[in-house]
Amino acid sequence: CENRRDLEPKSVFGWFWSANRVKMAPTNQIPAGFGYNPWSQTGHKKVRQPDNAEFDINGTNESCLSILNNVYQDGIAWHDVACYHEKPFICENRRDLEPKSVFGWFWSANRVKMAPTNQIPAGFGYNPWSQTGHKKVRQPDNAEFDINGTNESCLSILNNVYQDGIAWHDVACYHEKPFICE
Repeated sequence: CENRRDLEPKSVFGWFWSANRVKMAPTNQIPAGFGYNPWSQTGHKKVRQPDNAEFDINGTNESCLSILNNVYQDGIAWHDVACYHEKPFICENRRDLEPKSVFGWFWSANRVKMAPTNQIPAGFGYNPWSQTGHKKVRQPDNAEFDINGTNESCLSILNNVYQDGIAWHDVACYHEKPFICE
């Protein structure tokens, strides 16, 4: 992730849930449309989230939402966190965040550009690209361009969709997934 002030959310009296662009009030109540309460029952202050705990520690508002995995022995739950805590991805569903169709991929974990190839990437001991896909040829195949004129500019790790195990596929960026790596 980039450490840029313009990417930090504004400190307002509410959360912005980007998947459906619905503003969520900062509450520990069950959000509209949820059948359960995703907020953690605990955290640094040992009270239900959101607790803005970091403000008491160093004066920083916890204006970001993070889904933590059992950090406080509370399972997978929502926590309010300070926005300077770097995470491997941000959850957004905006057209302006879709990658441009260029002659290359961007692997965000180490910010190394990968050429669009079906060869073994540098540092890999195996070829992660699938041997098949919609067109029944090795990936990447840009199959959707032939279907609807949309470039497959995003990389997705699919789980046996084409009976090929867990493998890399190029996909059009409009396919909704739980998150995008940026």
